[in-house]
Amino acid sequence: MKDYPKISIIIPSYNQGKYIERTLLSILRQNYNGGKEIIVSDGGSTDQTVDILKRYNIIWWSEKDKGFSDAVNKGLKIATGEIVAIQSSDDYYLQGTFQKAVKYLTKFPELGFVSGNDIAIDINNRILRVMLKRQIIDTPLYFLRHGYIPQHATFIRRKAIDRIGGLKITCDQCGDADLFYRILHFYDGLMVRDLFSVYQVHQAQRTQNDPHLWIASLERMINECKEDPNYSRIFNVSPKIYNEFIIYEKLLWEHRSGNKEKAISQLEEVMASNMDDSSDWFKYSLQGLNKQVHSAKTSIYDKLFEGKLLNKIYTKLRLYSIKLCYDLNWYR
Repeated sequence: MKDYPKISIIIPSYNQGKYIERTLLSILRQNYNGGKEIIVSDGGSTDQTVDILKRYNIIWWSEKDKGFSDAVNKGLKIATGEIVAIQSSDDYYLQGTFQKAVKYLTKFPELGFVSGNDIAIDINNRILRVMLKRQIIDTPLYFLRHGYIPQHATFIRRKAIDRIGGLKITCDQCGDADLFYRILHFYDGLMVRDLFSVYQVHQAQRTQNDPHLWIASLERMINECKEDPNYSRIFNVSPKIYNEFIIYEKLLWEHRSGNKEKAISQLEEVMASNMDDSSDWFKYSLQGLNKQVHSAKTSIYDKLFEGKLLNKIYTKLRLYSIKLCYDLNWYR
């Protein structure tokens, strides 16, 4: 890899004119010494998106597509970078991200991708959470044990994408998850503690879609790999792992959708069933979710000796330091 390889940033877009200029500026104003190629694959926006795109010397088009995966694949067809990033049109990068991502990919040539942590903000720019993960991701099982890879904070080697043939239209709702899931059959990934991006939370997000579509897409993601010998010879999902993953995802969606009574009812039903043969991960995850849906309070004694109190203090300190040290409006 060159010291400063070219990075192609593909931005699938549809009616995010309120945010997309911020996304573009966070790329254009990166202090990166290598080439940057911005490709906006717009699905025929009817808001101010096109007027904004016309202001910048970037590659873009605005035409109907078949969704997220199709929009990204259109960009991949013409992308020329050795590294590819897929950035949402409502999220944006923090300064220094490109330099850091390339540093890790250069240092660890076996990696298929590197992901950073992110800061989530609401529509009023208030910080909602800060990711604190750091992990080597060396198996597709990472996803099936409720792993999360932030697409908006990930940089992928082009050869890894070419090996699996891009994104699948059949898994559009979880197109980014499916992309990483398949790459992990052939390459390792790395999640670093560095903050790479800002994740915009709002009601019009693609991820706010019908949970049934999301679950169905996840099922296709697993089953299509299971039926393809190119993937199944490397990693094959057992019925037990598959069932636990789908059950947990359905329960989690009910909780996140605000259906508290339904989430509690379904969770109690699952936990009341015979779980002797369930994995430790499944039991632990259900216990954690049970505390969330019931808003269960834990004693100071338990918090201290389970490490929860110390972790909460650490998280608060990190959040405070981020508010002091990070200018979320740096791109202006």
